[in-house]
Amino acid sequence: MLMPESERMDDNARFFLTEGRKILTAALIAFYSQGMDFIPICEFIIRNSFQNLFSAIDNSHCEAAIQYINSFQGANEKNTAGCKQSADNAIKLFATNSKIKKCIHRPVKHELCFCAASVEHSNVFIIIDDVQLELYAPLVHVITAQCLDYFSSRPAEYTHSILFALDEFASFGKLDITAALRKLRKKHVRIMVLTQSINRLLRQLNKELGTTQKSNHNLRKTCLSNMNASKLLSDEEIRMFAGHKDIATTQNSYIFATDSLNTRSDAYEKAIDSKIINVFTRVQ
Repeated sequence: MLMPESERMDDNARFFLTEGRKILTAALIAFYSQGMDFIPICEFIIRNSFQNLFSAIDNSHCEAAIQYINSFQGANEKNTAGCKQSADNAIKLFATNSKIKKCIHRPVKHELCFCAASVEHSNVFIIIDDVQLELYAPLVHVITAQCLDYFSSRPAEYTHSILFALDEFASFGKLDITAALRKLRKKHVRIMVLTQSINRLLRQLNKELGTTQKSNHNLRKTCLSNMNASKLLSDEEIRMFAGHKDIATTQNSYIFATDSLNTRSDAYEKAIDSKIINVFTRVQ
């Protein structure tokens, strides 16, 4: 949730991310077992070099944590420092922002607090100013991930519906909820993704996928062309879906060939050969 992977990452970036995640995981396990809270752990990680951090993890005698850093033994120090920097970048907000430090901690007895299970009996609204939404994106990621994790293990006897709305979703940065959208309906969880401009969300997705963004009109043409190529719908059904008065408008202005140029060239050659054969047959 703090160090998400991207499909577009090259091997070098993926290495520093995955190894940095090991360092962060080791520190959280080791120091949580000693009673430290999340914010002090983040501060300790940021404040120390990887050598001092590894020594502190070793001194915790927590085998579950130590196993994550064993692979760094004998590794190139510059690479290890780069992995540590990757972990630092992921938790910088939690270690340096005074407002975040005040609101994230283990609750004391009878203190009003939010946990994912709170949505079962309360209407919960987490409001972040638009200007600061990108700054607090890491916090939003943690809250969202914990809620989705709770929803995935929600007891079967809980049948009342939960509406989970994510407003200004395009400003959250990289947050993959695809699996949740597919699977959580059976847990009676309805996820609503809200954004003022679908184009902003499309730009973000295209950036992640490394594809070129199409205009709304071109998207419509692609959709109708694929429907036509599927051979599953009649011309009339496609016309009605497009909202056109006559099929000529759909066919002439919106439907184009979806096959590759090579496939079409082969089809043209076969058609021409067939015509030539017919001509020779008639001449004979």
